[in-house]
Amino acid sequence: MRTLAAFLVIVPVSTLFTAAVTSPSPGPPHPQLSGTWEINVGKSQEQQRGMSGGFPGGMGRGPGDRGGGGFPGRGRGGGEPPNEEFPDLSRNGGDRGMRELLRPKQRLEITQTDSAITVKDDAGWVRDLLPDGRKVREELSQGGPAEVVSEWKGEKLVSHRKLDEGAEVTETFALDKKTGELVVDLEVKSKRLPRAMRMKRVYDKAK
Repeated sequence: MRTLAAFLVIVPVSTLFTAAVTSPSPGPPHPQLSGTWEINVGKSQEQQRGMSGGFPGGMGRGPGDRGGGGFPGRGRGGGEPPNEEFPDLSRNGGDRGMRELLRPKQRLEITQTDSAITVKDDAGWVRDLLPDGRKVREELSQGGPAEVVSEWKGEKLVSHRKLDEGAEVTETFALDKKTGELVVDLEVKSKRLPRAMRMKRVYDKAK
């Protein structure tokens, strides 16, 4: 009986010790994206047909009827005009939502908590990105209705937007450790494009 009692006591203690040793340690803290950020045009890149320049139709408007301009380049939008190889995706039944979605935002205001990252752009559009990987439905958003999934991948916040009209837009937010700049990489995929379009926006923290 004594041997059995000792065994019953020892086993739970050993189990607890093993659980304590094998329990996963918390990962490193996520980078803080909070702050007001202003675009650095000189370091940002808009890709089209393998060239840098603005995305066509960069004169979109958002809430409050405030327009935003594209980067310096050819045409009113700061880039090459739409063509057969790279059509203007904003021309969706006259909807300017896609144009506004892809427009280089001149200013971003970001607030961050453990459960959400809120991004407000220069046109007043506010997005709540939930970085836990859950699928969120947005009926009223730039580009039209979409399903959005956001999650942390290492030190980067990745938000994938799948629009009902077929296009997919992936945004990646990261901080440059050397300069402290906010880097936003944008990738656009659509059946109307021969290949993915990639753009890079670099932001400095407002003083």
